[in-house]
Amino acid sequence: MNRRQFLAVSSAVSSALLLGSCASTTNRYQLPEALVKPDEKLALTNLSIVDVQTGTIRRENCILIQQGRIAELYTKEDWPSVQADKEIDLQGGYVMPGLINAHCHMTAPCSIAVSPAALFSYKRQVERNAEECIKHGVTTVRDMLSVADWVSGVQWLQERMDRGKIAGPRIMRSVAIDINNGYGDMLTNFSTWESWHNVGSIKEARKAVRSSAAGGADAIKLFQQETKLLLPCNDLPLMDKEMVAAVCDEAAKCGLPVAMHHMEIGGLGKGLYGGVNTLEHMVCDAPVPDEALEKLISQGTYVVPTISIPYGYVFPVRGDENWGTESTAFYNNLRSDTLQGFLGEFCEPVFVEGGMDFCRKFSDPDSYEKHHLIPWLCPSIFNAYANQGVANIRALYEAGVKMGCGNDGGVPFVFPGNLGFEMVLLEEAGLQTADILKMATINNAHIIGMENDLGTVESPKIADLAVFPDNPLKTASNALKPSMVLQAGRVVFQA
Repeated sequence: MNRRQFLAVSSAVSSALLLGSCASTTNRYQLPEALVKPDEKLALTNLSIVDVQTGTIRRENCILIQQGRIAELYTKEDWPSVQADKEIDLQGGYVMPGLINAHCHMTAPCSIAVSPAALFSYKRQVERNAEECIKHGVTTVRDMLSVADWVSGVQWLQERMDRGKIAGPRIMRSVAIDINNGYGDMLTNFSTWESWHNVGSIKEARKAVRSSAAGGADAIKLFQQETKLLLPCNDLPLMDKEMVAAVCDEAAKCGLPVAMHHMEIGGLGKGLYGGVNTLEHMVCDAPVPDEALEKLISQGTYVVPTISIPYGYVFPVRGDENWGTESTAFYNNLRSDTLQGFLGEFCEPVFVEGGMDFCRKFSDPDSYEKHHLIPWLCPSIFNAYANQGVANIRALYEAGVKMGCGNDGGVPFVFPGNLGFEMVLLEEAGLQTADILKMATINNAHIIGMENDLGTVESPKIADLAVFPDNPLKTASNALKPSMVLQAGRVVFQA
């Protein structure tokens, strides 16, 4: 078993239980009626446009939208000459590009609950993940692993959004490829061939890339996780650097970017050798050496640091030298103060109750010395993440390494729609607010290959917009709760 089982633990365990439950679920979010027809002109006025590339406010303060795209930006002086079919006064709101979550798991439950009620509520939780993205200004996501495809995978979710059944973000879908018996081996029981390939040779790895491309994948995901992240924390087989390089080569031929999960120096080295496009998470076992920093910069590799991970998983383990530091205390105390509120905001009732129950259990150091019927967290590497990992995030940022923004939402205690909180945590770690906004928008647009359509507020890009009452350039916390969200020119949320 491995950490990626943690993505599916609620559904996997609950599937062994009998169906039949009186579990209560929330009502679906209803999209507002469309204000204009696609060919009509929608005008947004009395606003401030955040230029995420320069970290400034643009001089234009009116936006004209038509056919789902930004037709033009205007100043107040030019506006009287513009004819619009509908005008919305944003009352001084700050307009940003729609946020892009570059690392999340849309079909994972964001919590842990082991009961028939959890299985009953699972599909609704997946819908909630999509809805809460829209309600929090996240208009595009890069899904980094679809779990429980046989219940409600990403393609199921996408179909429901396409049919207008639920609101949700644009989804860029990744397909995972890993060595036999590797990091995510058990997840092959919960994911289909379209989502996950186990391979034993370079030939099989190249074939898996081609199959993924033919199946409509938007990206390939690889793994370099040396030790299991669930008890017992034993070593795992890994792809060698030649196989990593072969996957990257084949993916380039197919026009697909490659992302790699890594949390140790060895994985960083293989990723740089193979030429992955993005490195996910952060090295936690040692400082990133200068030579690796130089290669990251020279190769133009993006890093998506997912700093929400230590928030979710620092817990007391006896004898762990990383526990009890100022950094682990910060994340532990912050989770104690905020988790119940976040669960209530993003999750179905059964997952709120279950999540708080398991958080209490994980907070007991005795729990790591007992046997459990379900996979149990091994917090040591996450405690290291809070210390060496966060120090490495700062080091990469200060060195000028290109960074994206994703929070691993979908894993327990982290939520796809809560990208704003990831931004707050990056700010707390010492990154400048303007750079964080850039990471969550135009940098992420480059990562998913949509920089010509998303990531900035300018013509003729897709009109994915998030409006905030206060200036996000002042503090990332101002990007937590939008007053309005537009997706392809349609108002999809209004507070």
